[in-house]
Amino acid sequence: MSHIQFSDYVMFCNSTGNQTINIIPALQFGIKNTVIISTDYAEESRLTKRLIDLMEKRKINVSTEKIVNHEEKNVKMLTEKLIMLSRQYNKVVWNISGGQKIPTVALHDAFQKRIAAGFSDDMILYVEGNDPAIWYYGKDFRTESVRSSVALELDELLKLSGSRIYEATKIYPSDSADTKRNLEAGSKALIFYKSSDLFREAFFSLMSPPEQMPRSMKALEKQIKDILNNIKPNVDKLPLKKSGYENFEETIIYAVQQINNSKTIQEAKDGINKLKIIEKPKEIYNDYWNSIKRACIDSAKKMLTENREPLISQKINNANKKQLISQIQDIGGEVKASTEEILYRNDVIKFSSIGGNADLFEWMVSASVIDSVRKHPEIRDCISEVHWNVKTQKSSAGNAKHDSEIDVVITTKYGTLIVLEAKTYDFSGDTAKSKESIAYKKSGPFAKAIIVGPLIRTIVKEKGNGEKEVPPYIKGKTKDQEETANQNGIEYCYLDEIESMLRNKLGLKKDCGNDNHRH
Repeated sequence: MSHIQFSDYVMFCNSTGNQTINIIPALQFGIKNTVIISTDYAEESRLTKRLIDLMEKRKINVSTEKIVNHEEKNVKMLTEKLIMLSRQYNKVVWNISGGQKIPTVALHDAFQKRIAAGFSDDMILYVEGNDPAIWYYGKDFRTESVRSSVALELDELLKLSGSRIYEATKIYPSDSADTKRNLEAGSKALIFYKSSDLFREAFFSLMSPPEQMPRSMKALEKQIKDILNNIKPNVDKLPLKKSGYENFEETIIYAVQQINNSKTIQEAKDGINKLKIIEKPKEIYNDYWNSIKRACIDSAKKMLTENREPLISQKINNANKKQLISQIQDIGGEVKASTEEILYRNDVIKFSSIGGNADLFEWMVSASVIDSVRKHPEIRDCISEVHWNVKTQKSSAGNAKHDSEIDVVITTKYGTLIVLEAKTYDFSGDTAKSKESIAYKKSGPFAKAIIVGPLIRTIVKEKGNGEKEVPPYIKGKTKDQEETANQNGIEYCYLDEIESMLRNKLGLKKDCGNDNHRH
């Protein structure tokens, strides 16, 4: 709460698409009574209803004055109406922050006319979003400002925009035991990632399965069978080179002669039995071929599932290997015991206690945010909540599926959202733009959407031609993340620059405190 209080004032304000400009000054200045000017559009779109619901939840008394279209477009008429409505109040603070230009002018005109009529305590206030502050002045027109600072909840902000939380995990200020474990693993992984090139390569090596890998062992078996069937030769063109089969026809003639020359039934049967194994060469061939296929499938499956691909392309000694294994184990991972000097991909049973590496990366980003919040009080004083894996839906959606999904959402005390999308691989321009759109729809024009990638500043080298060079284990699509974001007008943040990004977005060139500034 600000040390500047207007608790004995009534606030007049316009109902608008960005209702945070109305709720923030009311809460920050301890205003207990408001009069909301509501247009037909604000009524029909439920903008006013959402603001009323939140104000009532926050114990603010609300009175609504509906204005019709011709009043909204007539400054003189609307000014007179506002003056008439305000006669019952000794002190009015006129919030000119939102709405269309004519209602804003009317509010200011009403302020001036009341000052002239002797209501010398009336005030004007205006909420600024880009440099978050509330500006105000009285009859002397000497402007002062105070930093915006109201601990709105994510769900409250979403409801103002017509949305609600479908699913989310709060990681600040409160967190569960599972969240604490994940943040700890993410924080440790972040330290290893920043400091160890071997850890980074192992992280990327295990990021995803090889491209075009079948989704199941059954699908893999079918794929191998199809390939082998396509290369099966025609038996009629198959030369018989194996010893004993070079003179196939002569062998048959000899067997027939043996039968003809037999003196006993048993001798004849022996000759006939010899012919049985060669009288249908296609069946013999298919028998051999099926055996070959089974052997090939078993060998291929064993080779692919064992995945004897080295985890690290760099040459490592035993000390390096032990250190990497220790780091993996320290974040909850498991590595097979091995006496070999080389560490293979399949030696790593799991890289961390957190699912796949894409999930781990999200927790590395989350941990970086939380570490910054906990270590720096000036950042902490600007942030209300932090959530991970946020899914939202429209308030009117009922049981419908969620309409957006965000990796990390930071709710500021300015009534805005900082939306972080953690991307370890590639993303399209449409993805980048959609995140910016989500931020705008859920929190208004002052929201920020930022792509956070796995690049860190220390491993990116600038070439003379302006191109950037990264280690070979970072593939092209990851390397090009920053360029993709820039091409689509979305901010890109390096993994090791999250704290500085937060400072920038929170406007921490100045403190977040509520010190007054006079102009």
